[in-house]
Amino acid sequence: MSLKEEISPEIIANMISMDSIKEYYILVEGEKDFTFYSKFLDEDLCSFEISQGKENIIAAIKILNSRKIESKYFAIVDKDYDDILEIQEVENILRTDAHSLETMCLCSDSFVNFSREYFDETKLKEKSFQNSYQLAAHILKLSKPLSHLRIISNIHNYNFQFKPNNRLNETKELDYTKFISKSTLEFLGLDNLLETIKRYRNQGLQITNTELKERLSALDLNQYDLYQISHGHDISKIIVIGLQKALGKNSSNKATTIEVERAMRLAYTKEDFHKTELKKKIEKINFNLISR
Repeated sequence: MSLKEEISPEIIANMISMDSIKEYYILVEGEKDFTFYSKFLDEDLCSFEISQGKENIIAAIKILNSRKIESKYFAIVDKDYDDILEIQEVENILRTDAHSLETMCLCSDSFVNFSREYFDETKLKEKSFQNSYQLAAHILKLSKPLSHLRIISNIHNYNFQFKPNNRLNETKELDYTKFISKSTLEFLGLDNLLETIKRYRNQGLQITNTELKERLSALDLNQYDLYQISHGHDISKIIVIGLQKALGKNSSNKATTIEVERAMRLAYTKEDFHKTELKKKIEKINFNLISR
């Protein structure tokens, strides 16, 4: 595993081209991805390379593909909106089943264990959630307007911002409670969402709410399940809001987004991973790579 402050695609490709210690080299986006996937793959047969982002991975893999080296390598990346945006697949890059890791975790059986640890069973039943699967479905439903807005932004190059820019040392987070109620965990309406996005980081968007609503209404995503379009960061933020008041145990009402994401990844089991299409893709490369 390699982790450096700054790493370029050329450096990644050169390291793999020159190194022959492990049988397989697996590129992942970040440290959390390494921690997650290393639970399910046999590290005696592979070495993980933390590549600092999806763009770096794509560029590095393209370099390696062009060199036609003998080393065995592939990458695992979040699917994001690649299918919807019709982004062509790159040889030796595998995409997740769902939009991102957190979405995979939410839509797995492991969310039951996470829910038992963090959510109050009495509060859940008071809100008519009979089980964790109904809660997960509600969280996905709450993320839907955000997902559609993100997709519209990508399609029409609006460049909406949903989180701080770390490169500019920004720290102010988008306040999701402006459009999702802390007390009821219900959506407060599209107008509240649009105004919150526009005001966040002083985005001077040259489009009216009416025009945005028309774009959103025209968006046809019926062929995609919500888990394929729901952004992992939105999922985590919605869960944190639910824990603060409406549904959380007293011991979890101060949980942070980072804590929630980490706990969801830790709760995800081998049994969950073995049900994924990603696991099947890795088995086609080498059956023995999967840890049993």
